[in-house]
Amino acid sequence: MLEAQRTAGRSLANRRAHDADVYGGSTEPAERPQPNVFAVIWRRRWIVIACVIIGLIVGATYYNKATPIYSSGSVVYVQDNALKIMNDPMGGSNRSQSYLFTQCQLLTSTSILSDALKNPDVAQAKTLQDATNPVGLLKSSITAAPDKFADLINVSMESTSPQDAAILVNAIVEAYIDYQGRQHKSTALEIVRIFQKESDQYEESLHKTQLAILALKKENPDLTFQTERGSIVTNKLGELSDRLTQAQLRSLDIKTAAAEAEVVKDDPAALRRLVDQFQLGADQSITLDPTVLANYRASRDRLTDMLDRLGSKHELVKTAERQVGRLQDELQQATRDTAANYAGLLKQSLRIADARVEELQAALKDARNSAISLNFKQAEYEQLKKDEERIMRSLDLLDSRIKEINVNEDVGSLTVSVLETAKPGSVVRPLMTKVMGMALVAGLMCGVGLAMLRDMMDQRLRSADEITAVLDLPILGVVPHIVSKSKLKASENGRIVHVLPRSNVAEAYRTIRTAVSFGAGDSVAAKIILITSPAPGDGKSTCASNLALAFAQSGRRTLLIDADCRRPTQDRIYGTKNVVGLSDVLSGQADLKTAIQHTESEKLHVLTSGAIPPNPAELLDSQALIELLSRVAADYDQVLIDSPPVVPVTDARILAASCDAAIIVLRADRSTRRLAEHARDSLASVGANLIGVIVNDVPRGKSGSGYDYYYGYGQYGYRSASNGRIAVNGNHAENGSLAVASSQTIDG
Repeated sequence: MLEAQRTAGRSLANRRAHDADVYGGSTEPAERPQPNVFAVIWRRRWIVIACVIIGLIVGATYYNKATPIYSSGSVVYVQDNALKIMNDPMGGSNRSQSYLFTQCQLLTSTSILSDALKNPDVAQAKTLQDATNPVGLLKSSITAAPDKFADLINVSMESTSPQDAAILVNAIVEAYIDYQGRQHKSTALEIVRIFQKESDQYEESLHKTQLAILALKKENPDLTFQTERGSIVTNKLGELSDRLTQAQLRSLDIKTAAAEAEVVKDDPAALRRLVDQFQLGADQSITLDPTVLANYRASRDRLTDMLDRLGSKHELVKTAERQVGRLQDELQQATRDTAANYAGLLKQSLRIADARVEELQAALKDARNSAISLNFKQAEYEQLKKDEERIMRSLDLLDSRIKEINVNEDVGSLTVSVLETAKPGSVVRPLMTKVMGMALVAGLMCGVGLAMLRDMMDQRLRSADEITAVLDLPILGVVPHIVSKSKLKASENGRIVHVLPRSNVAEAYRTIRTAVSFGAGDSVAAKIILITSPAPGDGKSTCASNLALAFAQSGRRTLLIDADCRRPTQDRIYGTKNVVGLSDVLSGQADLKTAIQHTESEKLHVLTSGAIPPNPAELLDSQALIELLSRVAADYDQVLIDSPPVVPVTDARILAASCDAAIIVLRADRSTRRLAEHARDSLASVGANLIGVIVNDVPRGKSGSGYDYYYGYGQYGYRSASNGRIAVNGNHAENGSLAVASSQTIDG
């Protein structure tokens, strides 16, 4: 009979394939359910709390040990005394915001910082005494930024000494002011010098012309110097002389514009005004590219807005600053390119003007020769007079232009005023709130990360859904943790169904009995059931003895066989003698009926393990075992076999091949996925009919454990009419509470 049952028993893999063929779907086991993050954090809360505490301790230590950084600042007002040339309609004091950025770059340049280090007060700064590169240290610490509402520059510096920060900021501002004083040589004064040089040359020419007129009059006293208004030669000579004068003035204007362009080639505003004032013609017009300037202004406005919202240390702000610097360089390069193009056009126009002067001079010479042929001396006189008038007009024009320039000691220079002098700075970092906040966040993040990592590395099966997904087996029942208040003997845990029949633990075993009775069978009735576990200590012996009592209480004649011939426990649970048992029957040294012992339950008999044999596996893997199971299957309604664990020894696999069904017992929060899968696959490999899993020792009152299967109605026990206490087999509990057995299990 058992041979037929062994042949008919299908392995777990075959059953999966059969189900897939019949019902469709994949034969692969379900994936492990994703853990709930909040549940994991709560389960590992002590890791999170420890990391947060460590983070706060580290933050506090850093705050106490870190060197404080102080910041000191100064506010500088910069006024640009722009040059006034020929009544500038825009006003010389109007300058673009880009000029302030240029001054900020100048203020933090190497030359200014080097001059600041020469200040005697800087020698008191302890910050620079041990610095190998003082200029580099200053450049990395100093910050200069323009105010977005006024012509102000905010200069600030960070240092480990509040006094040093103030001293260095004041020294840098003073060096900047001295630099502007040395650059007092202005554009207007340079232009005046050029105009004055041209005026001296015209003065010399006028003097020579006047001397020539006097000499001509002395040499020809009888010559009539009155011109005839109707003379063609004379009129032509006068017209050519006027044109020559205009051409020479044009050449002078071009030279003046070229000189001005060379002076203002680095100032976009002044260059733009010069280009607007002195255009070379419609075919030679040139202007600054408005796109570059517009892009620069838009980028600068975005930087100003980001500085207000994010601060100067933010990566986006630094990126915007680099973009502004790049656009500023492009604007300066565009200015220089425009100035170079404009200078090239001026040179080209000057060559054309000089060529025009040479042509007019040649034409005037021809006209003069013609006049000389008529009256050489008269023509010579008239020419000298024309030259005199032309030179005088040029001198008048130069004088008027020089007078139009508002020349004083501040023209073309900057007026720098210090509105706020730097004072000993205040601490900017580390700030306690910021440090502790970052430490709290870092500790929390580290704690959550470690908690998640620890949970991922934890191989223990923590929920019913996880067990079902990993093993692909149904859960027959969940046995709660046995709480000890009545201090029962440890052996009575295996008989709690009999000792405390109204407890929720007993009710859990009755539920498992129902699941086995009505949900275990395939084509073969599950009369002989093997109860095993992956590893020692999972509570399989306790489950087997209690489940056997549950079957007996249902009226079935039940036999419990202790097949653990290595570490037997059922004799201790039931208080029977283990003199004659399974090993003796299998070895032929005792009769089966003699070896079977009665228990306190009328319907339950026990076959203990007997003497521990030297070869348990060989003894179980014999025809004698098959014959024994055939006999007990005929004599009893239900046979339960308590076997050794699956993983350490092979006994369970040998027994499973001869049983109708097998049940795996897992201990909550202790059994691991690897061992559970190994036990399942080992049993399936011998054709065992695995009908389900019993989850043992589930913690009470921990909904986060995932085993939300709480059975039993212990509070509805036998109530005393006098005091309302619950009495269960003589064990009393106050206020309706239930006295339950100890949590110890008999097997290892």
